Amino acid sequence: MKTMTLFAILILVPLITFGQNLVVDGAPVLLPRLTTAQRDLIAGPSGMVIFNSTEKKFQGFVGGGDPIESTPPTVGVSFNMNTNLIVLAPNQSGILGGIELYTESAGVTGSLHIISMEPCEEFSVLSSSNSVTTSVGWNTYTFTPPLSMNNGSTYYIGTKTGTVNANSSQSDNLLLQRMLWNGGATCTLQVSEIAAIFQLQGSWVNLH
Repeated sequence: MKTMTLFAILILVPLITFGQNLVVDGAPVLLPRLTTAQRDLIAGPSGMVIFNSTEKKFQGFVGGGDPIESTPPTVGVSFNMNTNLIVLAPNQSGILGGIELYTESAGVTGSLHIISMEPCEEFSVLSSSNSVTTSVGWNTYTFTPPLSMNNGSTYYIGTKTGTVNANSSQSDNLLLQRMLWNGGATCTLQVSEIAAIFQLQGSWVNLH
């Protein structure tokens, strides 16, 4: 028994040292190698380090950021997200954890998608949410795959399936602008805002 205990100690000590110092006898450590697409499927925890084989850079995950949110919702004023889009130009980068929309329409089922449009007539789907049957109040839509949003880019959020309704916000500060959309033929930017909260979980940063 004494021999087995000593053997276990001799094995565990080098392993613990390795876990703390990330070296064994001076040998280099090989970090996980992920493409940008593979990396963007990971959300948290803060402190992860990888080698991005697409960008050829060491990167770490930090975050998350403050929620991007509109002013409180306006009672009695609702938009149909089948014919309206939220226009979001985030002032911080991060991985989208979910979108909360406020609605007074209970029992309505639908899902959202996030699209890019250049020009307005053509769009590509970046990510799609789960289907939600709404209750009165805030309803959360989560997206697969998780979407990495970049500071300075513009994103458009609208209905993918079913019906999604959302209330207006109490003021029009243009943080989350509204765009009237008829399926891609024409788009008209409106001076109003939809009550929404965007949760950003953090972001990947270059370490060198």
